[in-house]
Amino acid sequence: MSSIRILAVTLGLIGGLVACSTDPVNITESGTIADGDSVHPADGSLYDEYTFKAKSGWDISIKMSSTDVDSYLQVRRPGVDDETFMEEADDTGDSRDAELTITAPASGTYQVWANTASSSDRGAYTITIKAEPPK
Repeated sequence: MSSIRILAVTLGLIGGLVACSTDPVNITESGTIADGDSVHPADGSLYDEYTFKAKSGWDISIKMSSTDVDSYLQVRRPGVDDETFMEEADDTGDSRDAELTITAPASGTYQVWANTASSSDRGAYTITIKAEPPK
């Protein structure tokens, strides 16, 4: 009976270690900023949220492309004491795209808010999120 219990505990620990592993992230999705989306508390703009996991030191790159809206990005870490964004990016020049690259300061969950520069913007976009060990 005790050997069965030891085996069950061992399998549980192995399963827990597998569940804690973080694989590189490579997500590309189409979305739409539309009425009914979450409302940004700072300026009333609408946003969609994307969540992923990364390890400390990983390179994180995010790009939001659109011909409909003036793209704006924020990266956040849920549970961080100040609950503020880590990094943000707006378009530059004539582009309606936004892009940012950061290094993950800690292992854990990250959130991307695919946002717009104006609270009146509505429309389609494509977002690409990559998180991977440095090359």
